[in-house]
Amino acid sequence: MEIPFRVLIIFVFMLLVVLSIVFCRKPRNFTAFTKESRCWSFMHGYFFGQSCLIAITAYWAMAMVFFWQALIYDFTLLPGDILCWMYPWKADYPPDTLPHNPLLGDALSNYYPWMSSLKRGMEEGYVPLWNFHSYSGSPLVANFASALFNPLNIFLYFMTVADFTTLMPFLRIVFVATGTFLFLRDLNFSGMPCFIGGTLFAFAGFQIVWLSNYPNITVIMYLPWLMLSVHKIASGRSKAWFFILILLSVCQFLGGHPESSFHMYLLIVPYFFYQLYLNWIAGTSAVSIYRRTLILVGAGILSIGCVAFQLLPFMEYLPYTTRYFEIIEQKNNIFGEFKFADLLKLVAGTTINPDFFGNPVHGNYWTFANYNEQNTFFSVTGLFLACTAILHRLKKRDQTSSTVHKYGKSFFVIAALLALVMVVRVPFFYDVATKLPLFSMAANYRLIFVFVFCMTVLATAGSQAICNISTHQTAYGKLSSFWTKRPEGTLLLQIMAVVFVLGIIVLLIHFSTLHEIDPLYLNYRLEKIALFFISLGFIGVLCFATIYIATTYNRKIAVLFPFIAVAMIFAEYGYLSIDYNTFVDRQKVFPESPVIKFITSQPGKYRVVGWKGSLIAGAEQVYGYDSITGYDPMKIYAYEKILTQVNGIYSPVFTCEIQSLDSGGLNFLNVRYIVTPPDNNDEIFNSDRFSLVYQGLDGRVYENRDCYPRAFRVNRLNSVEDLNYSRLQNQSDDKAKSDTVAQDPNGMEFQNLSNIAFQNLHDIDFENIDLTQTDQINFGKGSPQIIKYKANEIVINNNQSLDDDISASAIILSEVWFPGWKVFVDGRPEEIQKISSTFMGVMVSGTDKEIRFVFRPDSFRNGLWISAVSFCFITILGAFTMKMHS
Repeated sequence: MEIPFRVLIIFVFMLLVVLSIVFCRKPRNFTAFTKESRCWSFMHGYFFGQSCLIAITAYWAMAMVFFWQALIYDFTLLPGDILCWMYPWKADYPPDTLPHNPLLGDALSNYYPWMSSLKRGMEEGYVPLWNFHSYSGSPLVANFASALFNPLNIFLYFMTVADFTTLMPFLRIVFVATGTFLFLRDLNFSGMPCFIGGTLFAFAGFQIVWLSNYPNITVIMYLPWLMLSVHKIASGRSKAWFFILILLSVCQFLGGHPESSFHMYLLIVPYFFYQLYLNWIAGTSAVSIYRRTLILVGAGILSIGCVAFQLLPFMEYLPYTTRYFEIIEQKNNIFGEFKFADLLKLVAGTTINPDFFGNPVHGNYWTFANYNEQNTFFSVTGLFLACTAILHRLKKRDQTSSTVHKYGKSFFVIAALLALVMVVRVPFFYDVATKLPLFSMAANYRLIFVFVFCMTVLATAGSQAICNISTHQTAYGKLSSFWTKRPEGTLLLQIMAVVFVLGIIVLLIHFSTLHEIDPLYLNYRLEKIALFFISLGFIGVLCFATIYIATTYNRKIAVLFPFIAVAMIFAEYGYLSIDYNTFVDRQKVFPESPVIKFITSQPGKYRVVGWKGSLIAGAEQVYGYDSITGYDPMKIYAYEKILTQVNGIYSPVFTCEIQSLDSGGLNFLNVRYIVTPPDNNDEIFNSDRFSLVYQGLDGRVYENRDCYPRAFRVNRLNSVEDLNYSRLQNQSDDKAKSDTVAQDPNGMEFQNLSNIAFQNLHDIDFENIDLTQTDQINFGKGSPQIIKYKANEIVINNNQSLDDDISASAIILSEVWFPGWKVFVDGRPEEIQKISSTFMGVMVSGTDKEIRFVFRPDSFRNGLWISAVSFCFITILGAFTMKMHS
């Protein structure tokens, strides 16, 4: 039974309200708990305490406000209206319709299709290790970004894909906010400042722009929880956090973005050792420091062991990808070469207002780079409080006070500065860092989230400084002598300085970029600057008034400050970000049309491509047909070389549609149908090669008459050579005989297919392949037939008559080769022969009946063993620890 999104959300919210009423009473005395109920005591203390449970309920309510369209209209959080640009779906939209936010297409072409493939596998009872539908086949298990084994995918079993893609970002907001709240509480901040911090980080600009199910945010959601775990371990306060750290580390690794995992640990690991240093100077023994370090190292090793089944296939896959080739082999930075000064202005501008340089929703984003990638906004209120905290030093008070003595301000200031240095690519520092292997492979501008998190901690400290005004019990006289006698007076001066400096910075950024603005957008820029000064003035006046009134007339007035600050932060995020993401009617997300029904109802195995604005990438996985294109940020480089020769354009990231139909390579790739717009009149379709088989308002479908079968037989040597698109050159006759010729039982010589791989892109010559005019390949009676093509398996019936003149032949399968494919001929294992270094073939005899290709990667199998052993060790260690406790 599938659970609707809004039913689940509303039910859980009502449950949280009830729990808040029941548990938010006088704290219980946990010493009364028995040893058997310590787990309940732990959970009660962390999640059912007064402040935490109220915070979770409030965060849930705030997320419901952001998702009001999904709750009221049953919409789904997916930019499905982007389909209005592509046929066949374009026919269902009024002319000249524009999508709400065209920049969010990745969620439509990546995440939703991958989840559709996983959902289909769940329904049919298998895990889709291999993706049959995109790029003539690709290894889904090795594609980390697909997040195939993300533990949260369990919800997909009980929900539709549309509901699941809406639930995930909702839960992520609440999860991030709660984790940030608990981490800040563990730093001894008060409840309301912690609530402010959780709101700042959970609804920050980078969270909102990546809200639509991007794997980088699915990983970053664990950052505050991991920081909490290492803080606990470094303080030596709870052995249970060793196991919690392992669980969190495993979940974030399986979240689907190893690049973000690397960036997270650039903050987490140094923070752990910083906390160890603080404990050491506070008197902790060297033995304890050493023991806590071993605990962290052990947790890291066991975490990696638990995810080996995902990590090993990815490591095997990486050297085959276009990203690896571009960055490592070609030394080509596919993320762009931006200048330091330009990046500094761009990041500074988005920090004060995400729309400082326009917005893709409004169609007026006028600067370089990607709007999402450069978004550093975490509200004017958060920026003001963070700057105040950097200038302010909390006064040390007595041990019973809730005032924070050491929360690591210097660490978070330095970490924020270093992250910003990497984001804006400061010369020399950035050049040195990117020479390191992991930095060279990563898009380091995504360290923005580290900067925002550190600034969130500082903003919490700033709000704590203002809230602490309420602890004073006496008035301090007139304002004229106030700031010379009390530290709060210095705080007022610091607040005034922050307002002045931020105002000057905004004006400098504006005038330095004024020449870039189209005059049509000048009023838009001035509106955003005015909004910044209004927010800055309001929060500045609020802080000034709170401090003055609390210390001069009534100290209780400071209690209102955090409530007003939260309201301001939420209003800023709501005004600037709530309209950014696209909520659409779920019926408009990949609806079936006559064209789709036609191409998915045809018999046999074939591939389909779109032509000039037809069939968006990812649709092949949603509907279950096969294509030679797709969207994968790390696709196989060898196949891309083939596709470049067919398509005429090389793309290291994605290939959405075919740009050329001239190449005969389309025939070999089993492309039978080409979908075009309904008004297509291209001359190429008037040739005998294509025939119109469908015509309607939603498009046309042409059949490629020269299309090869997905699997076919080659009987003679010259045909095998043609299929490999190149002949061996510069080889001696002796070497050619010893290395490339095999003798069959009947004396017929066959080329060894594994040694005919083309050497470079220019060796491919599809135009010389014209097998339709020869009898060397049998496409008719006696040709091999595919009888099974799913669940990581391809089964082919050889279907060769014993009366054939040739008793041995090669079966060619136009499916992309990748390590892990194995072939069995009548149950016995055989060697897969690589065709053009990209596709698969196998030598068979005339008596062989069944050829079975199975995708069983050794890396995945070995990873499963390592993960199983790691899990068993953790289980035994947990049982032993509990026994020692008792």
